Amino acid sequence: HDGHANDVFGAHAKHWFESRDGMVIALTDPWVLWPDLVKRMPLAAWTPVDHDPLMEDTADWFEKTAAIPIAMSRFGECMMRDAGLDPLYVPHGFDATTFFERDRGDSRIATGFPADAFVVGIVAANKGVPSRKGFGQALKAFQVFDERHPGESILYLHTHVRNPEGEDLAAMCRRLRIKPRIVHQYYYSALGIAAESVAEVMSSFDVLLNLAHGEGFGLPIVEAMSCGVPAIVTDFSSMPEIVGGTGWLVEGQEEWTAFNSNQMCPNIEAAVEALESAYAEAA
Repeated sequence: HDGHANDVFGAHAKHWFESRDGMVIALTDPWVLWPDLVKRMPLAAWTPVDHDPLMEDTADWFEKTAAIPIAMSRFGECMMRDAGLDPLYVPHGFDATTFFERDRGDSRIATGFPADAFVVGIVAANKGVPSRKGFGQALKAFQVFDERHPGESILYLHTHVRNPEGEDLAAMCRRLRIKPRIVHQYYYSALGIAAESVAEVMSSFDVLLNLAHGEGFGLPIVEAMSCGVPAIVTDFSSMPEIVGGTGWLVEGQEEWTAFNSNQMCPNIEAAVEALESAYAEAA
C-alpha cells in the first residue's frame, strides 16, 4: 500500500534471505525509504544525484541509516564526497543486445516515420509540476525550430501526455501549435512496451532532446546513443559526462529548487541552436 514499498520490502528481504546472508540494494531516491526500517537491515542505496550540492534529505538519510552509498555517476560521486560520504561508484547501464545501431531507413519503415523527415525524440517520464524533465523548454525550443523549417520536422513524445501527477503536455502542445506523434498511451501506461520496440523507435530518431533540469544518470540518453542517435542535453549534473563529445550541451540558468539545492533551467535559444546543428548534420 505504501508507494515506495516501505510496508513490504523488509518482509520481502526476510522471506528471500531465509537463513542466508544477503543485502538489499535499493534503486531509488533513498529518502523515500523509512530510516527506522533501513537501519535494521544491510542495505546499499544505488543513488541518483541530480542536484548540486547533495540534497539535505539525501545526506541526512545516510547519516540516520548508515546505509552503503553507491553513486551511479561521477557527478553523483563528487556531490556525495563533498557531503562527507564515501560512496562506491557503479555506473548505470543498458542492454547492448537490445539497444544497438540499426539501419535508419529500416527503422523508419518499421515505425512509420517518413524517410526524409527530421525526427526529434523526447523519451522522459512526465511527473511533477513543473517537470524536472524540462518539457516546457523542450516544446518551446522545438516550436521555434519548426517555424524555421516548416513541414520538415516531427516531434515524437515517448511519455504519458496527460498524467494527473505531471504536466498536461497535450494542452501545452496545442497552445504552441505543435502536433507531435506520441507513443500509444494505452500500451505505455497499462500494457507496457517491449524494450526492442523502444530501441527500434529510438533508432529512427535524428536526435534525442533531453532538456532535464537535472539527471541522476539519464538512461534514455545512453540508450539512444547506443542506437547511434546523438543527444541534446542540459549542461548539468550527470549529462555532460554521459554525452561526452558526441552530442550538444545546452547552457542554462542555475535555479534553486524546493529541495534546497541547485539544478539548471536550460536556455531555449541555446536549445534551438543545438537543434539547428543536429539538423545540419542530419541533412
